[in-house]
Amino acid sequence: NNTIDTVQQIIKIRETKTDTVKLTEPAKKLDFNYADMPEDQILFGIGKSDIQSIYEGRLNFNADILRKNPDVQVMITGHTDATGSKAINEKLSMQRAEAVSFYLMKKGVPAKQIVVNSLASDDPAVAGSTQTARSQNRRVVLKLRQMEK
Repeated sequence: NNTIDTVQQIIKIRETKTDTVKLTEPAKKLDFNYADMPEDQILFGIGKSDIQSIYEGRLNFNADILRKNPDVQVMITGHTDATGSKAINEKLSMQRAEAVSFYLMKKGVPAKQIVVNSLASDDPAVAGSTQTARSQNRRVVLKLRQMEK
């Protein structure tokens, strides 16, 4: 099996701790289950839906994966902390998810690879009402997954 041979060659390179070992065949694309990748998070300021520049690298990384793998999609879920009314939080969580979606589309990700959802304050990442807990709940979660065929 070519994939097993390639993986064994990569292990050999790591064991010898050198970059001078050459592969006898070109590396093959390895099957990868994107459901195994951990979720990614983008945090937001109070009442804000604009993406902070510190998260552009993460988003660019996700966009690159999506552009190179048309059979992968991203589930983008917006969240808020528990302050504010339910109506405001529902609107804000969707605005956050859409901001991330628009960013990825501007980076060349087709809309068919993006699924947008919002949960407002219904699924907190951190329990509690401290400033730190609330700041961790103002987020968008990105989860990559294989597209259903």
